[in-house]
This record gives sequence, C-alpha cells and structure tokens, in this order.
Amino acid sequence: TDRFARGDGNTEECEDLTDYCGGTWRGALDKLDYLQDLGVEAIWISPIIANVAKGYHGFWGQSLTDLNPQFGTAEDLHALVHAVHSRGMLVMVGVVANHMGQTWEDVPSISPFSNGSFYHGCTECKAAGGGHNGTGCNATVCDCWVDDYDDAEQCLVCQLFGLPDLDQDHPVVRAELLGYAARLREVYGVDAIRIDTVPYVKGEFWEEFTNASGVFSIGEVSTSNDTKCLEYISSGAMHATINYPLYYALADVFVSKY
Repeated sequence: TDRFARGDGNTEECEDLTDYCGGTWRGALDKLDYLQDLGVEAIWISPIIANVAKGYHGFWGQSLTDLNPQFGTAEDLHALVHAVHSRGMLVMVGVVANHMGQTWEDVPSISPFSNGSFYHGCTECKAAGGGHNGTGCNATVCDCWVDDYDDAEQCLVCQLFGLPDLDQDHPVVRAELLGYAARLREVYGVDAIRIDTVPYVKGEFWEEFTNASGVFSIGEVSTSNDTKCLEYISSGAMHATINYPLYYALADVFVSKY
C-alpha cells in the first residue's frame, strides 16, 4: 500500500525507503481506472492494522483493532473496498499472526498482547535446539532466534530474526487472532487473505484462522520444496500457497547458474 500511490497526488521521489513514502488507500482508489485498464481483477493490499515505527510494509503490527493511520481512515478503507467491488474486482489483504512488533522492546506497546506471557520464550526455543542467534533472554528482554530453518519445531517456537513470536496455543492469543481474522470480512468486506510466515505457526491454527476469516486464503511458504507447500493445502490449513518453488527454480536457472 505504502509504495503504490499517494492520496495527495504527490509524485516526488521518496527519500527514505526505510520509512513510509506516503501511499494510502485513497491513493489506490484513485488508480483503479488504471488497474482495470490493465486487466487487473483483484488487488492485494498490505496488512491494515497499526504498526510500530517504520512499519510501512505492515508486518510489524502494534494493534489488532486499530487501523494504520499512515494508510488512511476506516472511511477510506471502506471506500476503497466498495469501489473495487463496484467494478467487479476483488480485494485481498495481507495478514500476520506469527508475531507482533519488530523487537521485544515493542511488546509493552502492543495491543492486546502487551506482556511476555503471550509469546514464546527462550526456554521453549532452546529446548528445540535454537536460540544461539540473538542476545538471549533475561528479566526484560527475550531475543532467541531460529538457528536451523529446516527444523520445524524451532520454526514454531523460536523468533524469526528477533520478531516477538506469538504463542497461538495461549487461549487469549488464539481467540484474539481468530477474532481479527473474522473482522477482516465482517467489518471491511475483504475477499481473500494472504497469510505471512506460514511455516512458523502450527498448521492446525492456520486451518482455524482460515475458517474464521470465511474467505479464500493463500499462504507464504518460502521454500523450493513443493511437497511442503502441498501439505498446507491438503491438510485444509489454507486454500493455496504462493508458488515459491517455481520462483526458486527460475532464480536458480536465470540468476544463479547463468
């Protein structure tokens, strides 16, 4: 969303690509004629929830209920979805349920998961053989990373590059995330969700999340192993996965080898 179109018509170059560049839901709405002329049948927007500082991409969530004010207001989002639907097009939104915030220091400001009990800690991570990367855990900070990305258990209970890792088995976490999934359709009328960081959360939870959303789901499973992607589809965890196996094969042929 941030990198597509500004709502004020400003076309000046963005000077700091590590921060917001000004793209908004109103900006996207103004470009619907252009998109429809291209033959586009659906748009994919960034996660809509409020983020911590510099979360222009939407993947460092700060609140499950507040919208990202950098992208616009609830009225703006409703206007975009309505305009897309009026053209016979669809809206897919990115969602994150693996983590919140960027670092452990963000946890006190995260709603509704503002204390460490809602997250996986170093004890679980180290029991799975991870946690050698990161600074470790003490009374105030938990920084235990995945060491082996081929180890499924580490991926489930350790942090991805220090991102505070939600414990979806915690009843409050589970209930709040499922409620968030449902609101995307019930309140904002989205037609599909793109699920981030799929292998870092149990497949059983993703099935509940997909069912709660009530819409088509497609997941990010960043692997060259098409069998691993198929597992999430055949188990009912989600309806589809992004074709990363094809991406890696093409990159291998056209970038790595030649």
